[in-house]
Amino acid sequence: MEGLKTITKNLKTTKNNLQFTCLIMLVFFTISLVFTIINRDKIQISPLNDVNFNIVLKSFIAVFFVIIEYLIISIIPNATFTKILLFFNVAMILGGIGYTFVIFLPNHSLIFILRLIRQIDYIFLVYNLAVISIQVVSTNKFQNYQNYFSRWFASMKVELSQKKWIKLVFLILIYWGTTALAVPY
Repeated sequence: MEGLKTITKNLKTTKNNLQFTCLIMLVFFTISLVFTIINRDKIQISPLNDVNFNIVLKSFIAVFFVIIEYLIISIIPNATFTKILLFFNVAMILGGIGYTFVIFLPNHSLIFILRLIRQIDYIFLVYNLAVISIQVVSTNKFQNYQNYFSRWFASMKVELSQKKWIKLVFLILIYWGTTALAVPY
């Protein structure tokens, strides 16, 4: 229960909202799992990628877009949009976890492990980006600048200076590496 309190505090939401959101995400997970099981024969499995510059660049761009979407959404002075984006990202990943279990667990253990690490890391990554974004929106109004973007930038500096950037860089590197290895391009 302590983890639930921490999440509700960090996302500035209520316990009931969080439980309702988890219930909806569980429904998405179940639907994705059922569709994956039904269409299992039609899915083609690709092997691990040969790491080359093109694959590394494409996986870097994928990570870059995740960061940019939360950076852009933190400019909007309402944390609701960040929470909605987090909800859709986590719901999408839960569906992907169901897909990973059904498709890769039986015969492809290395790809299964890499994809599972990538998906769990993605949940932690978007959660941390959402917390930073929500904190930026919350502290933005307390900055002593006239220009909105100056206040936003000062709030971003405050949030990233609190050693959150170390965890963020670690999560980004894991996501980047597992994306480069396990996601077909």
